[in-house]
Amino acid sequence: MTVVHEINTLVRLGELTERYGRPVTPGDVPGEAWDTVARPAEPPDEDPRGTRRRRTDLLTR
Repeated sequence: MTVVHEINTLVRLGELTERYGRPVTPGDVPGEAWDTVARPAEPPDEDPRGTRRRRTDLLTR
């Protein structure tokens, strides 16, 4: 599954500059800052039969 994140670059770089106490540009964003944006996806929910639940199944419970 592909996930797309939309980030306000100017605001995010300002936050990172404040956090790290130095100017942060798009080319030198620290790895741990990327990790907070691109966390690994959680595995899909499965029911006891081992099949994936559909969104409608979750809404009816």
